Amino acid sequence: MRLHEIKNDLLRHFLATLAYRERKAIVGAPAGFAGFDVGHGVRTPVEIVSHMSGVLTHAYSFFGPGETRKPQIGSWEQEVERFFQILSALDRSLELHMEVKGRNQEQLLQVPLADTMTHVGQLAMLRRMASSPIPKESFDKLRSESVKSLFVVWKDRVRLAHETHAIRYLQYPNRQN
Repeated sequence: MRLHEIKNDLLRHFLATLAYRERKAIVGAPAGFAGFDVGHGVRTPVEIVSHMSGVLTHAYSFFGPGETRKPQIGSWEQEVERFFQILSALDRSLELHMEVKGRNQEQLLQVPLADTMTHVGQLAMLRRMASSPIPKESFDKLRSESVKSLFVVWKDRVRLAHETHAIRYLQYPNRQN
């Protein structure tokens, strides 16, 4: 396997992790969460998801001509759908080994993808502030699940990972939650 392919696989793994974390942050959110406003100029959850889609759309433009203008913010459902659509398009570009233009794979990870993961953390924090924390999970249990299961996100509409790209967690022996 060439270094370029290994890097693509790692980027696809990161995208699958991003999808998993985003899904955890939004599924089960209370009614009205999209507009939850903590004040002080902090973005609402729907604004954060819209921004995340914009960042990923910018990243997608590295693979060729694409739309990079900022669309108006839609409903929560529209923004979540748009997020997973662009995430899936990025994954497909990597799967097809499309060349990253004007950037390298490291820059793709370090700026737009890392920035997007930061915003997932913001959504998780806002969930807690909205008195609806994300349920705990056992990473050891997740690690032991079959990697052959498909990683399905957002109402079974977007399929990002396949057998070799299912979420795999680092092993932490005897880790306590």
